[in-house]
Amino acid sequence: MTSHGPQVRPRSGLPEGFLDIFHVAQLPSTHPEAFINRSGKAIRRTQQQGFLCFGQYKKGYPTIPLKAFFTILIDDNFSDDRNILILDVYDHHSDRVIGKRLITRKDFPHTGEFSLFEFDFTPPGPDANMEFRIFYMGWAYVLADKIAIVDPARASVQRPSDIPRFHHVHQLPKQQAYCSGHDELCIPSMAREQIAKARGKVIGGNFQNDRFTPTPNGGIEFTLSLDTSRRYYVAFDLEGNIPNQYLGDLNGGKVFPFTIHDIDGNYCLSFQRMYSTYRGGSRFRVLLSDRPDPVEDGAAWLVTSPDISGDYTMRHWGEERHHIEIHVHGRRCQLRIDDFVSKWAQAPYPIGGQRQVHVVLGNREPRYYGAGQAALTQFVRFKVGYFD
Repeated sequence: MTSHGPQVRPRSGLPEGFLDIFHVAQLPSTHPEAFINRSGKAIRRTQQQGFLCFGQYKKGYPTIPLKAFFTILIDDNFSDDRNILILDVYDHHSDRVIGKRLITRKDFPHTGEFSLFEFDFTPPGPDANMEFRIFYMGWAYVLADKIAIVDPARASVQRPSDIPRFHHVHQLPKQQAYCSGHDELCIPSMAREQIAKARGKVIGGNFQNDRFTPTPNGGIEFTLSLDTSRRYYVAFDLEGNIPNQYLGDLNGGKVFPFTIHDIDGNYCLSFQRMYSTYRGGSRFRVLLSDRPDPVEDGAAWLVTSPDISGDYTMRHWGEERHHIEIHVHGRRCQLRIDDFVSKWAQAPYPIGGQRQVHVVLGNREPRYYGAGQAALTQFVRFKVGYFD
């Protein structure tokens, strides 16, 4: 086969000619009814519109003709020929759509099995910041599985099964035990002896069955040295809902499952469940800052939709366990809850350097301990570590 333009070096582990493979279940959504189903993400039949998925904000594609492939299933391809989906590629750098396809009901050749849709696009330049989106227009149950970016001169995709399953997102270091050499702080179970071993200070809370539940002004405080120039993560498991979502900012509606705060400076990373009137309620927020006033000076602000995608929903979280991660790369941060993966948020200034920090599990930084902002949930385990 004759090649055109520069040879595209595939990402590690991808088949020849495949530049990227995204799993829709790992991409964020704006549609309030999007949910994980089977291997992908779905929306049941409704008239409400919104993005079934968007992301991943990828750079570095060659400026040659490429193809985007989407594998999508529908429950009904015969009742009418309404517009069902808009598939597009959006470049954040130039602020324009560079590829697009409208999908009607009868464009689906089958019901109950995945169909393959494609369109052509060409990245406009080396700084292009690509986002691959599926916009749901209503009136059908749809389930999206994979999105593949392919150099058509080097690979052919004829059917959904031609796109393999592939995971290239960062994962926590793999190990048999929960704690590893990558950890700066690791609590494998919430027992008093584990907290004492890590030199944690219990501000207030109850220990039972290797679980820790803060009191309204409680939590656990650790002190450690953190290199914010390195890529690091905060990961923890919870059981039971974070209550009082309908209360206000200062009376228990805004709570902090964890906070990292510079002892002698301004560095701050916090994960917050926001109060009921904040942007309509039922939202999580991540804040990453290295300035005295994040509002005035800027910060990386990451805010979820009211009902984030994945296995977690704010209003209907029972006693089951949920896994939460915050990934931090310098001035950028990302939130993950179960299968939900947020977009990256970025502060408007560089962040790095070695810091002496308080890591507070279940509450805000020490000066706010009396504000009633502890997350009244059961913490199962907790760790802070580096990717490399």
